[in-house]
Amino acid sequence: MYLDYFGLSKLPFSIAPDPSFLFLSPRHREALTHMRHGLTGSGGFLLLTGEVGLGKTTISRAVFAELEEQLQINSILNPRLGELEMLMAIAEGFNIPLDNDPKSVKSITDAIANFLQESAHNGKHPVVVIDEAQHLLPTVLEQLRLLTNLETDSRKLLSVVLIGQPELKELLQRPDLRQVAQRVVARYQLMPFSEREVNAYIDHRLSTVGGSPALFTKSARHRIFKLTQGTPRLINLLCDRALQVACGKSKGQVDKKCIEEATDVLPSELASSHSLGWPVLTVILTVALVFTLSFVYWAFSQEEKEADVVIEPQVQSNELRVMGADLNNALQGLLQVWQLEDEVVGANLCESLVSVYVYCLQAELTLAEIKALDYPVIAKTQGEQNYVLIVRAEGQNWRIVDEEGEKTVPQAQLQSLFTGEVLAFYHVPDLNANNDDWRSWVEQSSASLIPFSIQSASIEVKREWLQTRLIQKTDDDSWLLALMSSKSSDIARPSLNRDLVFAPTALLLQDSSTGSEDSQARVLFPSSELGLRDIVIPEQQLNWPEAVSVAQPSTEREIGESEQGRRVTAEQVDEVASEDISEALQLLFEDAVRSTPPVESDYREVAEEQTERAVEPETRLVNQDADTLPNLNQVPTSIRSSMPQMSYDAHVYHSFARERFIELNQQRMREGDAMNGIRVVSIQPSYSIVEFNGLMFRLEALENINLR
Repeated sequence: MYLDYFGLSKLPFSIAPDPSFLFLSPRHREALTHMRHGLTGSGGFLLLTGEVGLGKTTISRAVFAELEEQLQINSILNPRLGELEMLMAIAEGFNIPLDNDPKSVKSITDAIANFLQESAHNGKHPVVVIDEAQHLLPTVLEQLRLLTNLETDSRKLLSVVLIGQPELKELLQRPDLRQVAQRVVARYQLMPFSEREVNAYIDHRLSTVGGSPALFTKSARHRIFKLTQGTPRLINLLCDRALQVACGKSKGQVDKKCIEEATDVLPSELASSHSLGWPVLTVILTVALVFTLSFVYWAFSQEEKEADVVIEPQVQSNELRVMGADLNNALQGLLQVWQLEDEVVGANLCESLVSVYVYCLQAELTLAEIKALDYPVIAKTQGEQNYVLIVRAEGQNWRIVDEEGEKTVPQAQLQSLFTGEVLAFYHVPDLNANNDDWRSWVEQSSASLIPFSIQSASIEVKREWLQTRLIQKTDDDSWLLALMSSKSSDIARPSLNRDLVFAPTALLLQDSSTGSEDSQARVLFPSSELGLRDIVIPEQQLNWPEAVSVAQPSTEREIGESEQGRRVTAEQVDEVASEDISEALQLLFEDAVRSTPPVESDYREVAEEQTERAVEPETRLVNQDADTLPNLNQVPTSIRSSMPQMSYDAHVYHSFARERFIELNQQRMREGDAMNGIRVVSIQPSYSIVEFNGLMFRLEALENINLR
């Protein structure tokens, strides 16, 4: 045993679900939030899916332990049961006495119903947890749905948590299980760790048992990620075996060689796919050498035959070295982009920028959110005081500036280095203004952030939508103001057509239009170290324009003269008031329709016919029976091929429209949100309606999206 050899208190990589080793990556925290939201909400079915060994059971146990005082858990480990057997297992798990015929479905169902009602009265919410739920029979799922029909005025009396592999999603997409799918109130697809998360996971495990992160070398960690592809269970198996190998060889660290020798614990297909024997490598290298020599010979022969043809092989590396600079350097670069070179870099920089209507945003953002912001940002990378200036996205690459200069790096490489902490500048007009120009700017700049259906609504309606639906990244209104600034056509954009270079003692900014050294500006910066959290960020609040009020009519049924001297009659006032009421009723109607699951009924056609004139064209399309909309696989291939690659990672439906959201490419989106040309039109219990290039279609919840 290697515990004494490495000075560890207990096995750090045991595959047993020990709560003391609980590690929550951002994805695991998101899954935990979905589970918590579903269990404390209105009840119903919850869905947690993922490949084998990703930590689904760990997540469920964590949330159950957190809510143990509110819940009564009944775990069913064997899903291969019939209807009667499942009901008996539920009754047995809840200790429900079966006084009548235990082989009668009705008697068992009645006993469970009485128990659920008593539990609701006692304040304990019963939860049935079924692991490996992809093996459930459709008839059993339908029986579970019938149990969830029992409810009070506010919630279901029973929650059912289905935990399984991705095949579970396919099972629920069957037409005969559509009613079950509509009862799913929270869904989440658990994904493997990224390489950065693998490193954090190993460090967490080691530190829990008194070990040092230095126990595994950098090359060993990289090899672990390649072999396991971020699966926690495989990481535990491989690391445990590698520690045994290192101990047996009396090594002080686990290096790459130890990892290679430990691959015998991995499934054969993984070990063989990442590790080739020397004989195989020899054959491969020999074939490659012969091929290379043949190609060179052919190239020379072609050059002799056709003198006008010149072959210039190009070698391009997918990844470049990224050398982070200190924050002083990065701030100087950002200031020069904004033509604010005279500002003094320091902890009070953001306070001084307010005088020129430039404000600071400090938040944790994803690369997708940085792309949506469309402003240069200072981003913290892994390591101490390592910062880069992210200039902008260029397709699947990003233009950045680091200590070595300006370069373009693949998104995957930047993602692996990025910690999420950013600082950005943005410009808005005077925040204290409350005039027509300010009102016009607020309405114009917020237009692209709100759904089409409320574009013509009052400023109060838009304000409520933005405050309740837009994900807030800061405690104040900085994130909202920065987004509005980036979408505003009235705001001058900082110039990005100059080359930035970081230097050890200064930052050089050169105008690329001249290219001369005389055009360079050398700016010295303070030598003291500065961190993002050292910078004082003034709190910013959006000063919403006041509502435009309608004057009360006089006794003569007239309104006084306006500023232009014309008179407004009472009939005109009544007409304006009528329009306002219609708009309010329309918004209430739209929200009610979105909050109601679609049903196949003749009443829908009658309701649509009666409200056709009151609802805007886009809303009428959304309110159609969703069965008339094409599924993704029915969308023409020419359109599918032009769509951006997508993964459907999460689906949360709530009776209140503002609480619904889905996740595409790990980015949370609510109704009305758009990303890369894909706009979310409506979120329903078992599917979403999205729009691309004017075409609306259905996406089944957590559907495996294939665009080819």
